Amino acid sequence: METSSIVIIVIAAIIVFWLYNTYTKVIKANNMAQAALSSIEIQLRKRYDLIPNVLAIAKKFMTHEKETLAEITALRTHALENSEAHDPDSVAELFSTDARLSGMMGKLMVSMEDYPELRSVETMQEAQKTYRDVEDNISAARRYYNSAANELKNAVEIIPSSIFASMLSIVAMPFYDDPESEAIKNTVDATAFFDK
Repeated sequence: METSSIVIIVIAAIIVFWLYNTYTKVIKANNMAQAALSSIEIQLRKRYDLIPNVLAIAKKFMTHEKETLAEITALRTHALENSEAHDPDSVAELFSTDARLSGMMGKLMVSMEDYPELRSVETMQEAQKTYRDVEDNISAARRYYNSAANELKNAVEIIPSSIFASMLSIVAMPFYDDPESEAIKNTVDATAFFDK
C-alpha cells in the first residue's frame, strides 16, 4: 500500500471521527437541556401542587386579598396548561407565567405579615416552610437548567456543531431568569434620596 493511500485513509478517519464527535456534542447538549428542563418542570409542579393548600388556608383569614388570590389561581392554571411543553416558545411562555406567579406568591407571603392570626396557624407555618424549600429546589434546578441551556445555545450557534443542529432541527432553549434578580435590578436607587 502506498504512503499516499495511507495518508488519505488516516485523513478520512480523522474527518469521520471529528464529524462524529461534533454530532455527539450536539446530541449530548440537547439531551442535557431536555433533562434539565424536566427537573425544572418537576420542581414547578411541586410548587403548583402546594399553592392550592396555601390559598385554602389564606382564604380563611385574608378577606382583603381576594384579587391576589384569584390572580394566583389563574396564573397557576395557565402555568399548568403550559407545563411539560418542550418547544422553546412554550417553554418561554411557561417561564414568563411562572415569573408572574412567583411574584404574586411573594406578594401574598408579604401580605400575610399583616395577618398575625394567619401567621400563628401551624398548618400555614408548615406550608410556608415547604414553599420555601420548594423555592430553594427551583433555584437549584434553574442554575442547572441555565447551564445546560447555555451549552445547547453554544452547540446550536457555533460552527460546525450548528450545521448538525440545523440538520437535526435542534434549537436553543430560553434561559430561565430568576424573578428575584429581576426585582433586584428594578429596586429603587437609595442614593437619589440623599442627593436632595
